[in-house]
Amino acid sequence: MGLEWDGVLVSYGELALKSKPVRRRWIKMLVSNVSSELSEAGVEARINQVV
Repeated sequence: MGLEWDGVLVSYGELALKSKPVRRRWIKMLVSNVSSELSEAGVEARINQVV
């Protein structure tokens, strides 16, 4: 029995090394960019952040 994956996983590596305020700002920008690109491509999306 296989699992189906219908999603995107983003790993942001060095961003984890930034200070908390800078990291928050960059993550917010990343989420916005991913959301915008998916929307422009006609993809309906729900974004969950797991930290």
